[in-house]
Amino acid sequence: MCTISHIGLHGDEAWFGLKANEYLQTGIDQPYGMNYYTGILQTMVNAFVFKLNGPGIVEMRISGVIMNMISLVMIAWFLIRRTEYKIAVVFMLLMAQSGLYLIYPK
Repeated sequence: MCTISHIGLHGDEAWFGLKANEYLQTGIDQPYGMNYYTGILQTMVNAFVFKLNGPGIVEMRISGVIMNMISLVMIAWFLIRRTEYKIAVVFMLLMAQSGLYLIYPK
């Protein structure tokens, strides 16, 4: 049986969580992430989720799941707007086949 305590973190996930916690304590200190070519959007979402529910592994991963879902909806919406209905359906079906994309957002 797998419990929350058995879920390991990837290095980037740990960094997102630590930085989100820092944002809550001291505020945002730079306009980029852990280095100059990474963004802070996911860290900001993590900080928001932490503020609502407290820090934790599930709370940290929820933000990645939400962002992955938003990206799928945006791509599908773009394809539908261009009247590429068949491509949009195929794209969504292919992405739905990968549960890892939705639940393992590292």
